[in-house]
Amino acid sequence: MRKIAIILLIIVSIIPAKTHWTSTRFVPTADFLGAGKFVTNYNIFLNNEFSDDKVSGYSIMSVQIGASEWVQASLGYAGGVNFGFKGRILDEYTSRSPSLAIGIRNMFHNETLARSRLQSDVRDLTSEFYAALGKGSDLFATRFHAGLLSLPNSDRDRINGFAAIEKYFSDDFFLTLEGFTQQRKFYLAITATLRFAERNNVEMYMSLLDLERIFATNKRDFGVSLTPRKREDWVKPGIMAGFSISIGAKQRWIDERAQFRTIEDNFARHDTLIKTLARQVDTLKKYDAMVTDLQSQIDTVKWQIDSLKVAIGMIDTLPVHYSEVYSRIVAYTRALTAERFDPIEVRRILDEIRKYGEDGEIIVAKVAKEETERWTVKVRAVTILGELKSKDKVAMLVDMLDEATDSRLKVEIITTLGKINDRIVMPKIEEYADSYDENLRIAAREVLELWTKTDKTNKSNVKTKENIPLDKGNDVFSIEPLEEIQ
Repeated sequence: MRKIAIILLIIVSIIPAKTHWTSTRFVPTADFLGAGKFVTNYNIFLNNEFSDDKVSGYSIMSVQIGASEWVQASLGYAGGVNFGFKGRILDEYTSRSPSLAIGIRNMFHNETLARSRLQSDVRDLTSEFYAALGKGSDLFATRFHAGLLSLPNSDRDRINGFAAIEKYFSDDFFLTLEGFTQQRKFYLAITATLRFAERNNVEMYMSLLDLERIFATNKRDFGVSLTPRKREDWVKPGIMAGFSISIGAKQRWIDERAQFRTIEDNFARHDTLIKTLARQVDTLKKYDAMVTDLQSQIDTVKWQIDSLKVAIGMIDTLPVHYSEVYSRIVAYTRALTAERFDPIEVRRILDEIRKYGEDGEIIVAKVAKEETERWTVKVRAVTILGELKSKDKVAMLVDMLDEATDSRLKVEIITTLGKINDRIVMPKIEEYADSYDENLRIAAREVLELWTKTDKTNKSNVKTKENIPLDKGNDVFSIEPLEEIQ
């Protein structure tokens, strides 16, 4: 019989297939259902008992309940109400170790005894503890199980071992070979399982239990028999047929056919999807860089068109250095929205704008007021006026504040007025401190609070100068302007 087991083991290991939800029928596993998922099961065990010409059957029903990815319970009927549960210790998805679970089954009735028409509620023969290991192999498209079982109050079953191997030939058909010890005897079982339905959530299966006794008669010659040798045997040769239905946990996975898969398998499929999406994001980033370069080229063309218009008298002459300052405003906008913010680069751009002196401020103010095509550039031009402390642009900013309809632009103008620190606009700021718009209200109150703190600091400092910018000493961009460009 050992040769038969080895041959079966080789057969189920060499044919390529896919691995998913466990299909063992007689031994426990370390596989778990997802939270909120249920698997109902019904099977009937057929054998001759002690009559070669009369087949009788015994039915067992159960439901597996997925409490979470770490806890699973079972409730069923096996000569009476039965119960069990298990908890996960290790999983294969977050580490390279095998899955590991510990649990208890047959708490009120022993399913093995009930299947063999023996008394199943003997106290010493219930509450069977176990520890189970599980490991999948993508290379061989198989899943391996092994572990220990214990009936502490039974001398002959204090320690039992088990092992199983599953082989998947497609998403719908697979074989399972199980071996286990009971009452100091070794038993083999093989199961064929077929899955179907729209979401692959219904399965039918047939098992041959105790292969050695099925194919070896009492006279030790080869034959087929479903008759046990002894009435008191816990495990008797026979055929078990049944079906299972997976319900609940309505979340859908990638291919919507995951009802009987292990959590690790479903996570692995989603990990593949995440990697695919990450590659697509990288591609989009490359496109974004290309679009940015294209936008820069468009800006250059626009400046050239503006220059041509000036040359032929179509528009008023642009301020000196307009294109240079405008390009730096655009660069400043990009620096603030870059994936990795670089304060040194932002400061460098502000330095370059400061070099243009009053002409530079005029150009920045012109962009802040008149820019219509590139809204973010308009907003950042307002920001730069605050960094430059452009006090002579306060009146323009107040007018823009009254005319603006966009909340974000209003917030930026209020913040800029706060940085310029001209208290003549305090009544206007106080109006927005009670605005119904939360963003405007917060921005205005922050400016008033900073002004109050600045006033207190000024009073306590003998060396205080008038109209000190409210963020002096705290603004990383507050530096002295470089030599002006003539």
